[in-house]
Amino acid sequence: ILEPSASQVVSSNPATVRGTAPPGSQVQLSVDGTIVGTFDTENATFRGTFALPTYAERSLSLRVRTLKDGQTSAWSVARSVRADTKGPDVAVRRAVLLPDPQQPFGRVLLVVPVDADVRSLEVLLPNHDPISLERAGDVLSARLDTPPLGPLHVRATDAHGNTQTIEWQPFLSYMTAEPPTQSARLHVATAASAFRPW
Repeated sequence: ILEPSASQVVSSNPATVRGTAPPGSQVQLSVDGTIVGTFDTENATFRGTFALPTYAERSLSLRVRTLKDGQTSAWSVARSVRADTKGPDVAVRRAVLLPDPQQPFGRVLLVVPVDADVRSLEVLLPNHDPISLERAGDVLSARLDTPPLGPLHVRATDAHGNTQTIEWQPFLSYMTAEPPTQSARLHVATAASAFRPW
């Protein structure tokens, strides 16, 4: 087996497997002891795909063997890889809506994700393109033209491209044009040491 490599994190589903084999043979692939595919060879190489477990993060053991002229080879040495289709943890430590000083009715959304595997966050609003949150240290922020009504929907993406969408209510919400109090700033700042001063 040439791909995936040992200990590689595999997240694209279906995953690709490729390697070398005797010309004219077929190659069987076993995942955790179950045969999941048989592939033809071409120019002494084979390529195929196999399904990953959904919404999971665990190790898989891959083995191959060849079939040719009625003969079956022994299984290859196990290749251990890591499947990650779980998606990011999009729970939040803190979330706050603050008045936007640049827009009289706008709000600035500040979010501190729980888990470091969150690569990006987007706010999903009805009849609107997704709004990306910009990262500053551990805090992600976005400007909203108008105050959202009800819970917000947020889509998170991790380093492997897995996504997850949740609905939640911001921890604190300021619906007046008054600047946030010192205590409100501390609520968010205590959750993120890289939070920039107001």
